[in-house]
Amino acid sequence: MKKYNIFILGFLFLITNLMIQPAFAAWGRKEKKLTPEELQRETELKGKFRLRDELTQKDWVIYVLPLSPKSFKTRATDVLTFQEGKFVSKNLSAQGYPSCSYTLTTQEDGTVIWEATQNNPKLGLASWRGELKGNLMQGVLSILSAQGEVEDFSFTSVAP
Repeated sequence: MKKYNIFILGFLFLITNLMIQPAFAAWGRKEKKLTPEELQRETELKGKFRLRDELTQKDWVIYVLPLSPKSFKTRATDVLTFQEGKFVSKNLSAQGYPSCSYTLTTQEDGTVIWEATQNNPKLGLASWRGELKGNLMQGVLSILSAQGEVEDFSFTSVAP
C-alpha cells in the first residue's frame, strides 16, 4: 500500500509541475517593444513571404512573345502553375515537357525570382526564369531543341 501511495503522490507531483511550469515561464517575460526600424523590417519580411505564397496560390496567365524577329512563331498565351514544389507550363506540357521542380529566391526589394528547367530527351530543354513583383510576372523562356537550335521568348502577365 505504501508503494501505491508513493506512486500516486509522485504522479500528482509530476502532473502539477507540468501544469504550473508554463504559467511561471510566461510570468517573468516582458513584451519586447520594436523600434520603428525593426517594425518596418518585420513588415517587409511579411510582404516577401506574401509574394511567395501568392505565386503558388493561383494559375498565372502569361503572354509569350518570340525575341527573334526571324521567328515564325507569333504571340501565344500560356498558363503557369506552381504547386506542391512543381512547375507546369500548360502549353509545354501539351507538347510533352514534364512538370519539374523550381527554385525561389527573394530579393531585398521583395521581388521573387523563380527558375525552372523542363527536360524532354526527345524534344529538348526548356529553361524558365521569371520575376514576380506585386501582381506583375515577367521573364524569359529559352528552348534548346534536341537538334541544338535555340529559341528565346519573353513573357509577361500583362497583355501586350
